[in-house]
Amino acid sequence: MPKYFFVLAIILVTLTACSNEPDAAQKAEKIDMEKAILGTWEAVSIHVQVHSPEGEEGDLYEFAIEENEWQNKIGTEPILSYYEAENNTFRWVYRLAGTEEPMSTTRGKWFVHGDTLRIVTETDTYDYLVSLKDGLAEFKNMQDWDGDGAVDDDYTALHRKISNYTR
Repeated sequence: MPKYFFVLAIILVTLTACSNEPDAAQKAEKIDMEKAILGTWEAVSIHVQVHSPEGEEGDLYEFAIEENEWQNKIGTEPILSYYEAENNTFRWVYRLAGTEEPMSTTRGKWFVHGDTLRIVTETDTYDYLVSLKDGLAEFKNMQDWDGDGAVDDDYTALHRKISNYTR
């Protein structure tokens, strides 16, 4: 009987050690996105894989803006995003190259559901899978980037937090 008890004890210890429960270090790494997203963010890069551009089935077009290409590629400064706690409001500010003056601003509300950030504007709703680490946020989703009516384009944007405050 003691031999069986010893074997059972070893099995229980092994099963407990292999538990799927996160340890304290893993729990500490979890970021509260509702708090972490607050502040001012600047776009670093955007990558889009446009599937079936202009309805051409099977075609693929890739669009990318890297960190130092904003002015040369599209004639703008990197997009600024402001996420505010009050009423969960946000602003995306687009500026012409070489200026601080906004050429256009998109406004709306933001909501967090787990690792998903929902952005609601007057005309659209976007759900982004967000990864936050070391002051960077990666936003991923499928959207209709090319305006062909199909939500089939892979969108990934990297943003850098530049302030914990908004202006």
